[in-house]
Amino acid sequence: EILASGLVGNSDEYLLRAVQQSLSETALTWYIQTQLEQPVNSWT
Repeated sequence: EILASGLVGNSDEYLLRAVQQSLSETALTWYIQTQLEQPVNSWT
């Protein structure tokens, strides 16, 4: 995630997309479930 932040700067939308793409299948399933309950829209 830190590397992704360096690549995309301060754009939360791009950073969230980079994190989603870097997750393993199990972590991605967990992430999707948490997004359904309480979406992450910003890192701040």
